[in-house]
Amino acid sequence: MKAPQQNPVHMNTPAPTPAPPQNNVPRSLSYAHDNQSNLPGSPPKMQGAAPKVREAFDKNRDSTIARQKADLNKSESERRRESPTREQRREAFMIKRDQPKPSLRPGPQLARGPDRTAFNQRWQAEQQAAKALNHQAREGRKAAFLKARNEQTQSHSKTRNHSRKGTRS
Repeated sequence: MKAPQQNPVHMNTPAPTPAPPQNNVPRSLSYAHDNQSNLPGSPPKMQGAAPKVREAFDKNRDSTIARQKADLNKSESERRRESPTREQRREAFMIKRDQPKPSLRPGPQLARGPDRTAFNQRWQAEQQAAKALNHQAREGRKAAFLKARNEQTQSHSKTRNHSRKGTRS
């Protein structure tokens, strides 16, 4: 027969045996967690005082999970009473069916031709509008230039050659 195994830290106390798994639940990987009652000292005070945040987190994380957790406390008849009737489901389906649906666009290969044509038409219209504006502005500048040049030419005194040309015969 083997003598009971001694705990190397405390030679007078026998080593605690790990608790067998209950209800086919796998054992924790932590020896200290499984054997809290056999450990020296008292459990930390904060461990018991820590708020339980998991339930609040689950409720706020997903509305589906919140509804499922709320349904766990209800009986089958209560759940059936709250579920929509056939008429309500039918009305919801009819409303959903009458909703406008986005129209599908053709793929890039198919849309290139019409897209290119529409772009070219807009481009040509813009070019013609710019050309017309530019032509009007150019004509205005040209008229102003010619007027200023004529005034300048008339105000200058004629050179000797011009004045003599008329006197020589």
